[in-house]
Amino acid sequence: MSPPLSPAALSASAERAMQKYYGFRELKKFQRDAVLACYRRQHCFIIKHTGAGKSLCYQLPSLMDKASGRFVLVISPLISLMQDQVHALMQRQIAAVLLGSASSYTWGDVLAGRYRLVYVSPEYVEKMVDTIAASKDRILLLAIDEVHCVSEWGHDFRPLYRKLYLLKRALSGVPVMGLTATCTMEVQSDVLHQLDLNIRDVLVLRSTINRTNLYYEVREKKGMQDDLGKLLAMPSVTLPRPQAKSRSEKTIDNAANTPDPLPFASTLIYVPTQRDAEEVASFLSDRGVQAAAYHAGLRPDRRLGVHEDFLQDKVQVVVATVAYGMGIDKPDIRRVIHYGLPRTLEAYVQQAGRAGRDGDLSECYLFWRDGDGATGRALILNDASTGKNTAEYTKHLMGLFGKVLEYAKAGSCRRDMLITYFREQQDYSQTAAAQGSSDDPQATKGICRKLADGSVTCSFCDMCRRRGRGRSSAPNTQVDISSEARILLAGVAACGGRFGITMPCKVVSGAGSTDVKQKGLTQLREYGSGRDRPVKFWTELGRILIREGLLTETVTSFSSAQSFMSTYMAVSVSPAGRRFIADRAKTLTTDQAERLFSFIRLSGEGGGGGERDAPRVAVSTAATLKRHEDDLYIVLRDIRSREGQRRKIAPVQILSNEVMRKAAGLRPTTIPQLRKTVEGIPETIDQTILQAMTTAIDKFCRDHYLTPDLNPPPPQPPPSRADAADGPSTSSRQRSAASSLPMKRKSSDSPSSADESGVCADRAVEHKRASIGERSERAERQEADEVRPRQLRAPVFDKDENSNAGDELLDMLA
Repeated sequence: MSPPLSPAALSASAERAMQKYYGFRELKKFQRDAVLACYRRQHCFIIKHTGAGKSLCYQLPSLMDKASGRFVLVISPLISLMQDQVHALMQRQIAAVLLGSASSYTWGDVLAGRYRLVYVSPEYVEKMVDTIAASKDRILLLAIDEVHCVSEWGHDFRPLYRKLYLLKRALSGVPVMGLTATCTMEVQSDVLHQLDLNIRDVLVLRSTINRTNLYYEVREKKGMQDDLGKLLAMPSVTLPRPQAKSRSEKTIDNAANTPDPLPFASTLIYVPTQRDAEEVASFLSDRGVQAAAYHAGLRPDRRLGVHEDFLQDKVQVVVATVAYGMGIDKPDIRRVIHYGLPRTLEAYVQQAGRAGRDGDLSECYLFWRDGDGATGRALILNDASTGKNTAEYTKHLMGLFGKVLEYAKAGSCRRDMLITYFREQQDYSQTAAAQGSSDDPQATKGICRKLADGSVTCSFCDMCRRRGRGRSSAPNTQVDISSEARILLAGVAACGGRFGITMPCKVVSGAGSTDVKQKGLTQLREYGSGRDRPVKFWTELGRILIREGLLTETVTSFSSAQSFMSTYMAVSVSPAGRRFIADRAKTLTTDQAERLFSFIRLSGEGGGGGERDAPRVAVSTAATLKRHEDDLYIVLRDIRSREGQRRKIAPVQILSNEVMRKAAGLRPTTIPQLRKTVEGIPETIDQTILQAMTTAIDKFCRDHYLTPDLNPPPPQPPPSRADAADGPSTSSRQRSAASSLPMKRKSSDSPSSADESGVCADRAVEHKRASIGERSERAERQEADEVRPRQLRAPVFDKDENSNAGDELLDMLA
């Protein structure tokens, strides 16, 4: 038996594989640790956010020259996810295969030594566990993707995943690697227990769930036009879409009104039901947005078509149920919208995390109304009534859903709530010190820090922005609401427990709506007893009383005139509520006074932040790249998009957006220069697309009198790819903007040789062209600086009169 390889030798082997197949020279620290764990046969549990590079942890070991003919067995819950991954690996000249009912390949093909990565579903494992076990000497690693599905206490429990411990036992001696994007400490412990893994034998690699490039906001759901129209810049009625003046002028704000969708306008909308998906997608399509629905009720070929169209940028918006929860390998989704409440915060973080995987600033919106809470609880209880879930599991799900409601109603930093929920320890003083002065909100965007009053701010969610504008007091203080509580409790009692929370609130507020009159509720003594408060105030108070146990909800069903069964949560006064009414000495206080009493001041605003607060994230490349750089970037993306459509794959599977941006900034006109100056180009890539890119760059430079073949700026102390992995991510647009001026200053230097610069032999002609180009670039840069604030601020922000939101985000992007 050969002696074990040293960590240095293994790291060098992994880096060679990374350079050859992925075009990067360095591994992130957690990737290196995972690869080393694999080769020393140590089990590994990886919890890293979407887009961090988890898949490389199990792909790289099979690609190293130390693999000695062994392969990695990957288990994943979704066929479509595995199909995408296998296709992407094959584009990189990596031998991968999917086995199962969706494939004609067999285990015999695997044993023939043709593949390095073998993807299977848990259903396949259940049928083939003995066959797989007989080949354990050929298996380098057992990788279990979406490993949270093992736990019944997770947000996406799958019974067949629970049985994977049988395979683990059958493959004794083979290391296990579990991977997930979201996992609480409780779920982590349960997963390890169910897979028969001892925590002392497992290397746990966990990073923060905080994505500093994501902006979080919660809004009250009003109507599709009010809610979605402003975000997607749609007309209020069905109108023909005008032609765009220029491709480079299109941003996400006007993409819906242009003839073709933009990749950087990609939006994913999650809705609770299949009917919602169809209705919202139809609404958007009628108003000129290229939208499509995705849900389990569609034929498999239709779902696959929508998925592929979204990946290839043929569809701008996908409106989906949780059926589209995993397997979305699209890094440039700019916005994720939850149009209705998710079931758990784990699901919310995972789904919202589909935005901005490329590191660029992106938005996460949650729209909801109070009725969504009752609907969500009713659906959970309905699963219990049909025997789908046990009473214990139902109680657990209700608790998880209650956390979602707390998040939606929060009066404090959204980001801090999510981090706290996942029980991450935060040293606020260190995060502030690492990012700059704790008094500088610009230096700490997306990083939670404590203020002098003890409250927490991240400067990049709706509640923290409200605080920055002086619209929120901090921290929330306890306010006595005893008298208001007794008024509402009396109204609920008078209604006799026949209605949901909204009807008693209408009664006490004295609402004259038709439903109140038809039911004869205007005759009640309690009618109008709280008419000095709007219905929304009483509804919010009702939710507080439910949480305090003074009101109780009961699942109630009835048959409609059309013989449809409807379920709702009927509200009544609990025994504790009756005692509270009787004992006038009892008091009730709440720390949610800011939100509760905002309904009196604003009467119509709510849901955790008005839409005027949104710092509409500037997501057009024109916001950060110079005008010519932007135009060339779009030219290069067009080349990549056409190649993606020809191969029927997502364009980003060919080359990343960051590669496109760097190429647009450095303008290499030969393939050697492109490979030399731009990192992230695999050695195995088809040379055809590289030739098309460099040819287009050369023509663009000649047409616009630009200096080609710039060299990147000298290495700066900024963190390397390996070091930046586990820290806050830096937007690639921020990096590009920061490096564009040094690059252009360097272009004015005289090249030392033709080999270094790629210039033509005629130096006189070239120097003249460079001189003209440099003057042109300086003038254009000055022109861009003069018009940039006007271009960005108007379409990007809905600003308050005294708001500095536009200036803050411009500083961040500049």
